[in-house]
Amino acid sequence: DITARSLGSRYLVEFSAGGENLAETWVETSQDQLDWTRTGRVLRKPPYSFTLQAAKLPPAASFVRGVARDICGNTGHSIPVPLPYAPR
Repeated sequence: DITARSLGSRYLVEFSAGGENLAETWVETSQDQLDWTRTGRVLRKPPYSFTLQAAKLPPAASFVRGVARDICGNTGHSIPVPLPYAPR
């Protein structure tokens, strides 16, 4: 489950991650849902809540997803969701 809300010049992105032995989580952005760029900081424990400065996002970032990695290096990601009011 992932949500993205506009807070004026920032976005609030929150997601949940299931599984055991999660080591870290982060947010990625994309313009086309094919190439993804890690954006922001890494969190190591819930709640997985990220505030992203719109001015610091890659140009034309329109989609966001949450990513989690476990202690063995396995990664999983959420479904992509559009950033509210993002340029298309």
